[in-house]
Amino acid sequence: MNSIELIAEIGINHDGSIEKCRKLIEGSNLSGCKYIKFQYRNLNRCYHSEKEIGDEILRKEISRCFIKPKDLINLTEYAKSLGLFVGISFFCLEDINDFKKDLKKFDFFKIPSPEMNNYFLIDKLLNLDKKVFCSTGAHSQNDIDFLVKRYKGQKQLIPMHCVSNYPLEAFNSIIGYVRYLKKIWGGSVGYSSHDKDQMGCIVAASMGADYIERHVTLDINSDGLDHSTSSNLTKFKLLNDQLKLVSYQRVGDNPRIVNQGEIINLQNLGRSFYAIKDFKKGYKINEKDFEYRSPRTGLGFKEFKNYLGKEIYSSISKGEVLSEYHFKKRADEKLQISCLLNKKINNISLPVRLHDIKKIRDIFNISNFECHLSFGEVLNKKDLGIFLNHESYSIHIPDYISSTQLIDPFSENKTIREKSILLIKKTHELGTYLNGLTGKKIIIVGSFSIYKKSKKEFYSSLKKLHHEFSDKRVELCFQLLPPFAWYFGGSVKVDIFDSMEDYKLISDLNLKICADLSHLLMSSYYYNFDPEKAFELIKNNAVHFHISGADGPDGEGKGLKHLKNNEKRILDKMIFSDKLCVIEVWQGHLNGFNGFKEEIEYINKVYS
Repeated sequence: MNSIELIAEIGINHDGSIEKCRKLIEGSNLSGCKYIKFQYRNLNRCYHSEKEIGDEILRKEISRCFIKPKDLINLTEYAKSLGLFVGISFFCLEDINDFKKDLKKFDFFKIPSPEMNNYFLIDKLLNLDKKVFCSTGAHSQNDIDFLVKRYKGQKQLIPMHCVSNYPLEAFNSIIGYVRYLKKIWGGSVGYSSHDKDQMGCIVAASMGADYIERHVTLDINSDGLDHSTSSNLTKFKLLNDQLKLVSYQRVGDNPRIVNQGEIINLQNLGRSFYAIKDFKKGYKINEKDFEYRSPRTGLGFKEFKNYLGKEIYSSISKGEVLSEYHFKKRADEKLQISCLLNKKINNISLPVRLHDIKKIRDIFNISNFECHLSFGEVLNKKDLGIFLNHESYSIHIPDYISSTQLIDPFSENKTIREKSILLIKKTHELGTYLNGLTGKKIIIVGSFSIYKKSKKEFYSSLKKLHHEFSDKRVELCFQLLPPFAWYFGGSVKVDIFDSMEDYKLISDLNLKICADLSHLLMSSYYYNFDPEKAFELIKNNAVHFHISGADGPDGEGKGLKHLKNNEKRILDKMIFSDKLCVIEVWQGHLNGFNGFKEEIEYINKVYS
């Protein structure tokens, strides 16, 4: 995915105040953008005379908003200490010399629209081997064609569509030109916004703009030339969030790929073929031997037709779904997979539902399990005889308290709050029973994604919940979450347990967590942080691990073999810890538990 970068154009909206400028830098950083930019004009090289009314206005504004090069460098160093990339606009070649050796401290440069034809200025800045943005406002197509011809193939130059009206009305914005500019340029392009509102930026991004420049201000009603065509810090953060979404929305110029939410919905709403009686190995299947029912956890209608009359290589029990697994030849039907070729590694665990734990025991030589129960299974009577005293268990609290409501122990709705607490209590009771059976401490994992007040208050409330439901026998911990979760058949923005801000609060409060590797990686893709640094921040809070990879911000449960080197280093620390590591590969329980088999075989190969 080619993400869209937002540039906070501070310009002259600091009104000449260093304190205001620092606030704009801090606000831009908190918005999530990575680029900020200043403007610079040496007052002695600006206007030759003031014969026009407009010249007089501009001269006074530029003088009022002037900040010395030394102060701009100090502000640049402060911004860079926050992790921001800092740029500056120059209006003439001579002004560059005012910064001398400090010029190298800037990360990029900008050619304002009036200087688009100033090739001496462009060449000078390109020779510094850094990105140079160039606005095209108020120039004819002939001028732009000449720019393109002169610098074609110069990857450091990024032309930006711009209409030089202040403010710019929607009917004059011709934002579709972004597509044309990208076509003739053949590389990255941008959009320099002077729109009254932010909608133009969203449209430009959807047209293919890779960079969006938008003026930022503390108050759009301030006196000054640029404030009225700027965004305040609240709206600027909203714009940054929206541009991230557009980055994903404009992906898709390729053959159709089904997302995980669609797979879940197809599974829940679709149908597969279920055996109406037992069939032994070697039986050739017939359509009349199966019922076509939901959910679709096995072969669908199209696939089933392809297997009619073919021999099965594994027996099928009455009520069992027919899958590709039944048609694969194996040397031994009861394939025993050793999870622990290396005796030092005895902490690998598999997620199980109550109805499949016996089957998993038959296939896998493993004694660690994480019980994933529905809210109905937690609340109702269970067959406790399925649990064995030599095994180790953890329990995942259901995400739902009903078919329409997520768990929320702090809800303002009394019914939701009481149902949520009851679910936690019942899970704790099961954990206490399993501790008595096995003599081992039981970890209970909860995913809590709803908060209404501040994050700090929410995490503080969770810490109290931890104390209430944790003792020597059972410990409650809280799962790291992805930036988007598949709830109720759709993708829902989570915004908790998923960012560096969250991880810092978790660390400061010493909140006990289940560190889910896939969720951590998904968040790192979305928020663009270093997952290793994030893990170092929270590793001492982790009492439990979930292990699998990720494919972007919404591709959960990718196989471990797809991990990048830095991601695998996190996995190494998890596996060589003394904490349970639950394999959470996507839909590993389907098709004869084939996903679990592949992951265990990978672990055997790499860690034995």
